[in-house]
Amino acid sequence: MFLICLKIIAKYSAMLEPVTQLLQAVDMDMFGVRNHIDLLLKAFRAHREGAERVFSEDIMPEVKTLADKLGVDLTVPRRCARQIHRSNVGGTIEEYYRRTTYIPYMDSLIQSLEIRFGDSNKPYFNIFKLHPKEMQQTERGEFKHIVLSVKEMYGIDNLVEESLAWYDLQRHMPLSSSLGMIELVKHTNMFPAVRKAILIALTLPATSCEVERSFSTLRRVKTWLRTTMSDQRLSGICMLSVHRDKIKQQKNVLINKIIDKFGRDPRRLQFLFQE
Repeated sequence: MFLICLKIIAKYSAMLEPVTQLLQAVDMDMFGVRNHIDLLLKAFRAHREGAERVFSEDIMPEVKTLADKLGVDLTVPRRCARQIHRSNVGGTIEEYYRRTTYIPYMDSLIQSLEIRFGDSNKPYFNIFKLHPKEMQQTERGEFKHIVLSVKEMYGIDNLVEESLAWYDLQRHMPLSSSLGMIELVKHTNMFPAVRKAILIALTLPATSCEVERSFSTLRRVKTWLRTTMSDQRLSGICMLSVHRDKIKQQKNVLINKIIDKFGRDPRRLQFLFQE
């Protein structure tokens, strides 16, 4: 039983690994993830429909090879002569584990992916279409339909009109496609509805990776020697650690600002800086 479960989980976890890698990335592409999930769902449904062939050709031969190598006998659990709550599963060892393990696992896997990435959740993903990179790949009519679904989901007034104006502006004066959603906030001051939608998109975590990164940063910053620091200093050091790439790009500007601020301090402290 354990070897069969292990092989089933290993087979489909390997197919889902690219999705987990994309969801854990800092520059996460939600549409790329969803498109990949759609392809995986088609493959999983095909495996579910051809469960007999897939289980007998792909899984059982590997399980038997591994069992022979480990010296384990594949057997069926003891069956009661009379079942009250469910019927006994008859047949061979392969038929038993296909019915009791493989098919329920596939049904659960497909259902979980459909709930998380199904059509009912499309408006949650459509809000990311307001990014210039996504608008460049979307026709105006399709974009309008997408924005309507976002408006119905979140109830943002004037979103359709402002989004179309934002779309036309990006067609004539496109922003860099490498901009993140955070950088877009300062470019949408003239489009308050679009700005509100982008702020909502920033508060939609697809996974717990962002939270885990913050805890990892806190563990690196708040050492035993820094347990008495104030919250303001701790937040500042954490921000420096998280945005260290931007700090390196504007290093000289930051150093000059620190020196100027230190010079305005009336306390006579010695300032030491080591590059």
